[in-house]
Amino acid sequence: AVIAYFIMGRSESSRQRVFVANSNDIVIHALEKNHSEGDPDSSTNKAVLSSSKTALSTILSTQDKSLIIYSPVRTFLTKHSALVSDMPSECSDLLNTSVIANGDHADTIIDFLQVGKTFEEALQTRTYEPDYPHYTPRISAVLFVKQDACKYTLSILKKRYTKNYDEQTYKEQSSVVQSANAQFTNSQSDCERNFFYYENALTGFGHFIHTYSNSLSSTVLKSFSGSPHIVVTHNDIDEFTNTLWQNLNSENKVALFVRYISLADGSFSSKIINKWCKV
Repeated sequence: AVIAYFIMGRSESSRQRVFVANSNDIVIHALEKNHSEGDPDSSTNKAVLSSSKTALSTILSTQDKSLIIYSPVRTFLTKHSALVSDMPSECSDLLNTSVIANGDHADTIIDFLQVGKTFEEALQTRTYEPDYPHYTPRISAVLFVKQDACKYTLSILKKRYTKNYDEQTYKEQSSVVQSANAQFTNSQSDCERNFFYYENALTGFGHFIHTYSNSLSSTVLKSFSGSPHIVVTHNDIDEFTNTLWQNLNSENKVALFVRYISLADGSFSSKIINKWCKV
């Protein structure tokens, strides 16, 4: 099984981030404010990592730091009866459960799964991000690996728009939420929750979902729509990692994570590429 996650950055604060391994998980750390752009392999550009609140406050302009500083990959390896009930009966043991998300809802999903609840139940408690004017969708995935089999589900939580949506309508509809951003809750009635189920993973193929599709204007980004895209994977993790990295926008790419998981025993190997420093 293969999972991959990358982050991009348009603003200065969102670009000053790196992926760091934390046991079986991946966390995002902020770079020190005074790092310089250059060759990521240069000895003068091995940026100092910092997760302290003080360091974060000096470089992040967003009101909610959890929107760009979070754990995008969470993993647990122990068997849990609630997670195996709908897997193929010939698969006796759950070997690896991986959660991937573009925000702290990865933690919400893990918390729900570990007490026997479902991926869907977890996401019923969350909604799209309150980052006016884009209202970035929350995307996530869960991958269950058992011996010789795996299944996965992708999800996107996004703001609902009408068919005749335009930027002016968007601004008018958003003004109430913008003026009362502090009152933004998980019960937003215009949150559209989409789930995509893949019961039997096909060798050499996967599915890709992302936050935005294209811009409505220079200032408003349109949410991803439709079904996840089919992608081709590779047998070799280095080849696949390099292919993904080379095809990301050179100006906006920030970090990439790739993991290959064995269907035999749940073990895995991982690769991280950070634009700013080596890990």
